[in-house]
Amino acid sequence: MPRLLIFSWTLLSAINAQTPVPTYTGGVSQILEKHCTACHRDGLLGRIPLDSYPQARLFAPEIRLAIGTRKMPPWLAVAGFGDFRNDPSLSVAEMETLIQWADANAPPGTLPKQPPSQAKPLDWAFGPPDLILQPKAAVRVPAVGEVECQCFTIKTRLRDSKAVRAIDVLPGDRRLVEYVRVSVGSEGDDCSREIPTSSARASLGEWSAALAPDELPQGIGRLLPSRSNVIVEIRYRKIGYALSDRSRIGLYFHKNPIKQYVQTQTITSGALRVPSGEWSFHEQATWRTAKNVTLLSVSPHMGNLGTEMCVAAELPGGNTKNLVWVREYDRNRQMAYLFRHPINLPAGSTVHVSGYFDNSASNRKIRSGNSGTSPKEDILTAFLEYVEDSH
Repeated sequence: MPRLLIFSWTLLSAINAQTPVPTYTGGVSQILEKHCTACHRDGLLGRIPLDSYPQARLFAPEIRLAIGTRKMPPWLAVAGFGDFRNDPSLSVAEMETLIQWADANAPPGTLPKQPPSQAKPLDWAFGPPDLILQPKAAVRVPAVGEVECQCFTIKTRLRDSKAVRAIDVLPGDRRLVEYVRVSVGSEGDDCSREIPTSSARASLGEWSAALAPDELPQGIGRLLPSRSNVIVEIRYRKIGYALSDRSRIGLYFHKNPIKQYVQTQTITSGALRVPSGEWSFHEQATWRTAKNVTLLSVSPHMGNLGTEMCVAAELPGGNTKNLVWVREYDRNRQMAYLFRHPINLPAGSTVHVSGYFDNSASNRKIRSGNSGTSPKEDILTAFLEYVEDSH
């Protein structure tokens, strides 16, 4: 071995030997609390509980694999294509800490005699809501089969219109509920089990089990008209045995006057038919802005055949602003991507939505025995939340 390589290897070994090995109490538990235990606790959606040292130590190899492959925390947006303030991804330093800890056989550090759980209590994120909505009856989620999106119409009976600043959800069974979308229904509007496409349904907010709830700043709200219906769509996950859920949806209202109301634009292809055997079927949809707008968030939605979606805005001068790119779409991990810095689009901008679909036998998301044997319906939809510029 060349002397330079021997010297470099020796120096690197000496540096590694001097670097203290991370411990559970010396940094690892804080990372798990920040990024993992919102889902990974007993009785919650995550299959592996990580809110105590014995559990974290037992699953240390799984932790290492999940973060090494970037499977966890769940985040589908391609890095660098858009910038989002609700991105839960681990930093490089945090990943290195967890990997070094797992490789060192998960040392505990100085544990108290009875280490308390560091995870936050399961309660409303912003205190008691101003209005709590709940379906009339519980939903029975079967043990096996396709994951269904259940839809409910709930009457508010509010005498006055309200400006919603945030929503939160307390699932009846946190092992089941993955995603909730809440929107305003028009008079007599009833919900359907189809993927929502109506641009008339203004969003009141989205909730994901993997992300902390978010609230709008002062002066910006989502309009909930008096006596309107609220449409609640809940996506469930099946866990191998039948259970029931009756979730509660909490709405928080602004107390002070509102300067701007959030608007929802649905960019959609409408129902489309993907030919049998097609593994890379392409579809597009566009929206042209009539006024100057400021984008707050984007939410990609597709069905079981959807594999990839890209959303970008073309400005009148020809420049492009990247909004979001989901390279490996998963309808069971739907979420709103909240822009870290709101994006200004001048009038005449065109938002392009491009998606790909797989209706071949290689798509495991299609029910077995019926994979790619006939044309199937799907949809390409992106929800944009924005406010109109005041001048």
